[in-house]
Amino acid sequence: MSVFAFDLALPAFTLEAGARLAHHVVRGVCASPIASDRQRILEIARGVDDAWLTAPAAVVRRTRAELDALAVSGARALAVSGARAFELDAPDDVPTIVVVHALTGDARAVGPEGFWAPMGEADAPLDIRTTRVLSLNLLGSCYGTSGPCDEGFPRREDDHGAPPPPSQKGDFSIPEGRLPATVTTVDQARSILAALDALGVRQVALLTGGSLGGMVALALAALAPERFRTVAPIAATHRASPWLQAWNHIARAAILRDPERGFEIARQLGMLSYRAEPGFDRNTTAPPAPDGRVRPFHPLPVQTWLEHQGRKLRARFDVGAYLCLLGSMDHHDVGRIPHAFAALAKTAVLGVSIDTDQLYTPVQTERYLAEIAAGGGRTLADTIASDFGHDAFLMEWTALARVLRRARNWENER
Repeated sequence: MSVFAFDLALPAFTLEAGARLAHHVVRGVCASPIASDRQRILEIARGVDDAWLTAPAAVVRRTRAELDALAVSGARALAVSGARAFELDAPDDVPTIVVVHALTGDARAVGPEGFWAPMGEADAPLDIRTTRVLSLNLLGSCYGTSGPCDEGFPRREDDHGAPPPPSQKGDFSIPEGRLPATVTTVDQARSILAALDALGVRQVALLTGGSLGGMVALALAALAPERFRTVAPIAATHRASPWLQAWNHIARAAILRDPERGFEIARQLGMLSYRAEPGFDRNTTAPPAPDGRVRPFHPLPVQTWLEHQGRKLRARFDVGAYLCLLGSMDHHDVGRIPHAFAALAKTAVLGVSIDTDQLYTPVQTERYLAEIAAGGGRTLADTIASDFGHDAFLMEWTALARVLRRARNWENER
């Protein structure tokens, strides 16, 4: 059993909005019980220092020279692997599961520092002693896959029919010419598919992810339904709602005004949308003063918690990548993929909602499942009950284990 990270240099491609991605690097993490997986993957990929797996999340920046060198080595490796008909498919008793991370996550799903680390432990649904778990960093992020931190990453003016500058008036700290090119969930899905092709992964037993990860999972399944046996989007939707876009608009406006303090405020705003009132009441309610007097200059617990969340994200994430990924959420619509719901009907879809989610309500899950079922697709719905709102998919381990186990065992239900 091993957990290791790698960088794949893949062919360039054109983004949906028209910009050309000259350097296409995807960082992935593989947790596998198959002894040969590490050697096989590193035949076509560049290994990442194992210390990256256990260190705090850190932004990855690459110069154009580094990207050029990686592209050359990657082209050679892919050419050799193609000649050898490279395959990474596992034995029947070792299923491959692909996990897609959320907005500010990275490719570490299970194993050390994994955002779903408990799910990879012994006898858990993604037990890495018996299951190969692949996770790939999203295009546009700042944790290894191509994104705004890379020198030469396309900018907004590279989009075809680039939109005018932001509608807000005033001087902005991030000029329009420095905004990243538009990246969509379809682009992110295509990036992951290219990585799976390079890795020779032809069949995936379960594709899952939460929030933005669930949105990308739906796009992946719509693009290549024959590859994914079961898809389990969690706290996600098939199309961005105006409600979601409104939250993102305000966050973006704060960042454009002030990339540092505005970034912190954007994160604080985001945390309000990721949680629900009962969870806030539980963790951030101020205790009564012993003497019953008001303490006017004493920070409230909710204030200090929000400030901490803002500082913490600014210390570990790139503001350009954050803007890029907000844009991918805003432009999410699997309906742009030709015959998307007919394609999704060819796989099995377990739609998981969270009862207190403010961003992607259970009604939205019901809508996309109904669209798939109308085309003859196999669908199931499940709900996680939680006081914590949208972020329950990163907090409610017992409930998460239950829905993932259900997704893995769906064969017995159908």
